[in-house]
Amino acid sequence: QKGASYVSAKRRSVKIVFVLLCVLLLGPATPPLRAALGDARGHWASAAIEALAARGLFEGNPENQFDPEGTITRGEFAEILAEVFAAVPEEAAFAEAPADQPVTRAEAAVMVARLLGVSDLAWFSAGAPAYFADLSPDHWAYPAAQALKAVGVLPPFVGYRFDPAAQLTRAEAAWLAYQGGRLARENGTITFVDVPTGRITLETEQGRIRDVRAEPDT
Repeated sequence: QKGASYVSAKRRSVKIVFVLLCVLLLGPATPPLRAALGDARGHWASAAIEALAARGLFEGNPENQFDPEGTITRGEFAEILAEVFAAVPEEAAFAEAPADQPVTRAEAAVMVARLLGVSDLAWFSAGAPAYFADLSPDHWAYPAAQALKAVGVLPPFVGYRFDPAAQLTRAEAAWLAYQGGRLARENGTITFVDVPTGRITLETEQGRIRDVRAEPDT
């Protein structure tokens, strides 16, 4: 009996040593995330970039640079949104244009607004001001841009000009996905926006009414 116990303990020790050797030789299954992407430190979108990078939704180059001013394709942005909003890729995609081309601000606004359920103005408070001097009410992205501005999802530097045809940068993409995802986690429907105060009223899936506030200066 004593000999059997000794053999069993010896086998366990050999097994443990073998497992440790595998870990040392092969490394962890998921490499630890580097503290921060170098050129994202101190960037206006650093919180969004690092939060999404921690989830594996953004990667840097071999030099650990994020390239915040680089472009992102419609397909890449749709994949990120699908993960953030827990949606199927088809729901997040901008099907009206090729997926392998850079996404514009107007297209990105429509993609995010659709996932938030605010892609038209039916829910919007009457008499809301036109936020952007370069976006007329008959522009196809006007409702989405207006809605995202009202609920505080657009980047903080977007003021009176929306620049709809500009290619979305990687930093702007991270911000839109991060801020949109934060609002989407409320799991409700926006029913009212008080523009002067930034108060947003949501009706949750459980039928409760919640008031939240948009980010400052939005």
